[in-house]
Amino acid sequence: MSLLAAGHVRLARASVYNVLDDLAAAGLVMLADAGPGRALYEVASEWHHHFVCRRCRQVIDVACEADSRPCLDATVPGALVDEAQVIFRGLCADCRAHTEAGTTIPDGPGRMRLAPR
Repeated sequence: MSLLAAGHVRLARASVYNVLDDLAAAGLVMLADAGPGRALYEVASEWHHHFVCRRCRQVIDVACEADSRPCLDATVPGALVDEAQVIFRGLCADCRAHTEAGTTIPDGPGRMRLAPR
C-alpha cells in the first residue's frame, strides 16, 4: 500500500482483502491465525502454528508435529475436523534475554521470522 501511496494511486482496502481472499481460496496464501489484531497472510507452503511474543508482538512460525492438517487428534462426535490451530504465547528469545538481563527494549510493530527446526 505504501508503494501505491508513493505513486499517488488509491486502492480501496476492501479490494486488497478481496484479492487476498481469492488467493486463499486458490490455495496460494493462507490466513495465519496469530490471535486478535491485524490480519496476517502467508504464502501457503506447509501447515504450521505460530508463536506470538507478548512484548514485541513478533510472530514466529512453529512446525506442526504432523506436518498436515489437522495437526491434533480431536474427537468431536459426528463432526469432520479439517483444521486445528495452536497459538503459542510468551517471550521471544530477544525479549527473554533482555528481561533476564534487566534491560529494556522498545515495543515493536511485530515481524515474521522462521523458527529453527
